Amino acid sequence: MAKKGEMIFPYVFAVVLTICCTLLGYDVTQLTGFNEALGSVSTICSVLLGFMASMFSILLAQKDKNSRLLWILDTGGNLFSSYYKQAYISGFLLLIVNTISY
Repeated sequence: MAKKGEMIFPYVFAVVLTICCTLLGYDVTQLTGFNEALGSVSTICSVLLGFMASMFSILLAQKDKNSRLLWILDTGGNLFSSYYKQAYISGFLLLIVNTISY
């Protein structure tokens, strides 16, 4: 249950914060430099997603050469892959939201 809470918390927090800002009438799109900030966030997110993809492929390529890494992937493979899935999903969702916000 704790793992599910850790996985869901960022999404719930973002939704609650968005609802609170909407109810209070706070419009972030009217802030000075909003489009530049969205562009910067998109760039950083893209770089981090690319870094994670290359790191994941390097780890999988080293799997045959390193028995300890193979043991870690075999025993904790679900946790390892779920980490990457969550990172990719949240990263692409962030890019989609940024694109829509332009």
